[in-house]
Amino acid sequence: MMTCWFALAHASPDDLIAHEWGTFTAVAGVDGAALDWRPLDAPADLPPFVHTIDRHGPDRDEVFGKGDLIGTVRMETPVIYFYPPSVMDVEVSVTFPSGRVTEWYPWAEEVGEGGVDWGTVRLFPSAHREAPPVPPAEGDSHYFTARVPEAATVRVCGRSGSEAEDFLFYRGVGSFPLSLRAVVLGDRLQLSGPPGDAVVFERQGNQVGVEVVRLGSFVEVQRPTLDDDQRDAFAATRRLLTASGLYPAEVEAMLATWDDDWFEDGLRVFHVLPRPETDALLPLRIEPAPGELVRTLVGRVEIVTPERRASLMAALRRAPDAGAGAEAVARAWPRFAEPALRSIESGGGADGALASAALAELRP
Repeated sequence: MMTCWFALAHASPDDLIAHEWGTFTAVAGVDGAALDWRPLDAPADLPPFVHTIDRHGPDRDEVFGKGDLIGTVRMETPVIYFYPPSVMDVEVSVTFPSGRVTEWYPWAEEVGEGGVDWGTVRLFPSAHREAPPVPPAEGDSHYFTARVPEAATVRVCGRSGSEAEDFLFYRGVGSFPLSLRAVVLGDRLQLSGPPGDAVVFERQGNQVGVEVVRLGSFVEVQRPTLDDDQRDAFAATRRLLTASGLYPAEVEAMLATWDDDWFEDGLRVFHVLPRPETDALLPLRIEPAPGELVRTLVGRVEIVTPERRASLMAALRRAPDAGAGAEAVARAWPRFAEPALRSIESGGGADGALASAALAELRP
């Protein structure tokens, strides 16, 4: 068995820089309220060395996993980069008051409901001759696109020895309201949220529309005209992320991680959460405190449009039974099948009853 230990390395915390990015994904119902959901088609999109609650969590003797957890928000791929002046030790923990951490790497001392605590981690500046190796980038997982060569290597003493990565990684599931609210009314979109820019993106097949909207307490805008292309979406989102304080390499890593998910078919709104909201939803402790800390948590609100609802309701009506209806909806909109059915169910009537029956048939 490998052994590892830490002898305190001294460096000025004033010269330490830490940057974080991640996504809070919610699905809005017809009234703009966030819907409960599970990502029913959740692929094995993480490399096998990443720790998960069903394999390594405190309740691992119970038979459950991330797919069993229902919440209004999926906390997706937060990563924390460090830029130290020299080799140094810090203590890092993240509190998640309204959720549960479900995946993480490297090893953590405590994880689950309430957050994740890595304990003491050692930071090696990039290209440092004593930096430990990180796991090889095998396969096509988007996990590897989050690596930034300029960031420090992070070394943690795990249960079976030392583990290292170019960042601290975690994911989770929670239930809490986001400050951004979106309601679609035909060709209009009602938005409310804290001041700042938001990117409204819509795609229907090969047609793409992008609009940058200045949020306030309440604004109403047209849905995007579908006369843009993917490059416009990348440019608008890149400006949003850059303005938050992330380094260019970090922005590109985030875009590469989420390009085929953020910009798939559908209507959605992105904005960067105000720092006070991020700190309240996800308190981060780094001790000693860095001289610079950037936290870019993107709120993503996926909207169940009237057109999508009508298409899914038609699929439910054609289905011979509830099981077939559930399968039809899952094929049509794999990741968001459950919240789409909940949106239809909330409307009541015959379609609501069909959606309710199909929901009972869905499996993670």
